[in-house]
Amino acid sequence: PHRSQMWCFSTDPDFEQKQADVVGLYLRPPKNALVICFDEKPCIQANEREQRPMIPGHPQQRSHEYVRHGTVDLFAAFCVNNGQVLGGIEERHRGVEFLKFMKLVYRRWGQRHRTLHIILDNLATHDVDEVKMWLKKRTNLHFHFTPTHASWLNQVELWFGIVQGQVIKRGSFTSKEDLSGKLMTFITEYNKHAKPFAWCSGDPLRT
Repeated sequence: PHRSQMWCFSTDPDFEQKQADVVGLYLRPPKNALVICFDEKPCIQANEREQRPMIPGHPQQRSHEYVRHGTVDLFAAFCVNNGQVLGGIEERHRGVEFLKFMKLVYRRWGQRHRTLHIILDNLATHDVDEVKMWLKKRTNLHFHFTPTHASWLNQVELWFGIVQGQVIKRGSFTSKEDLSGKLMTFITEYNKHAKPFAWCSGDPLRT
């Protein structure tokens, strides 16, 4: 009786078509193109806790009390082809911040007439007029939206799980700047050994 379960079904009428589009990009990326998975991880709390390091025979200890220094939003673009990650920190995640980060993605990967296929969810800020106008002028940039309630199709979600476990979950941050610096440092170190995730039919994503 103490156990409970949740479920979430996509009601997107185009689910099969969108799913096939995304999975097709993973399994057979177009020639001379890069596939980029994008998403935001909003409202990451910069909480400061008293901590004691683990020693032989004793686990790491943390105080249940903490000082909250505010929140930041992490923007991340995961390159399916090589596992590299481009990150950015913002105070909010409106259309203006999304477009700013997309311009950064384009400068990083969209030059030299290379085609970019960007997988992202259906957040309203991804479809504002300013973004549409900017996208229309870049014929080598294509958005591929995941089905509604199916963000698990986006490989960047797996990478967010890594960040959650290795940076955020046990972290103690003295300020928003401290949190932002540790997130960006993690991305720099991660990219030194980055490799693509392997998409396996019927099994979870794995590295």
